[in-house]
Amino acid sequence: MGYKKEYYIKALADVAKLRLTADEIAKNNLLSVYLAHPDIKELDDKMNALGLLAVKSAVKLSGADEIINLKSEYEKIDRDKQELLSKYNISASSLKPNYCCKNCNDTGYVNGELCECVKKIAKEYYYNDLCEKMPLERSSFGSFDISLYPDDARSNMQ
Repeated sequence: MGYKKEYYIKALADVAKLRLTADEIAKNNLLSVYLAHPDIKELDDKMNALGLLAVKSAVKLSGADEIINLKSEYEKIDRDKQELLSKYNISASSLKPNYCCKNCNDTGYVNGELCECVKKIAKEYYYNDLCEKMPLERSSFGSFDISLYPDDARSNMQ
């Protein structure tokens, strides 16, 4: 079922807020780890520098050997980082965003299509709007007024 565009816009905005929150939490967790354990930050800085060198090497077409060496060095530093995280009892997953929707990672889209999480939120907006306009307590057979219908239709209702 399709809903009004405004419901999808609101739903996408909600999902975007969820993504920002997850990203912010992960960023704060990482900063806390960096403050408590500067050696982990140092390893991350080295890994970032190696990644940049790998990109430069690929652009220059320097050769596969150089890229393989950079990758090997990167993997060694990553293993060292994982060992430190384990030593300090820090979960690597706590340093990454924990998105609410595992299908779209809180982007709202999967393969260019609206994710089911957005459709679900849009449906909730539609339902809430509908409930505001037609409250259930006013919609019962006790409040049904047959006189509002034409005479020929009333005979079928009785």
